[in-house]
Amino acid sequence: MPAAAANMAEIRALACVAVALSSLIHAVTAADYVVGNPGGGWDGRTDYKSWAEAQTFAPGDTLSK
Repeated sequence: MPAAAANMAEIRALACVAVALSSLIHAVTAADYVVGNPGGGWDGRTDYKSWAEAQTFAPGDTLSK
């Protein structure tokens, strides 16, 4: 294999690894938001609209009660 082709193969391999690692970062940084009463269940006194507006959700985040 010529040197230029080997160099291109290395660059492609590194690019694939970079894409795979960046995909994993999203999974690792996902957050779990507890909605309502932290002990479980819904809390009728909470203003859920204000709570949701104060959060910054991202793909992979989960909501639980």
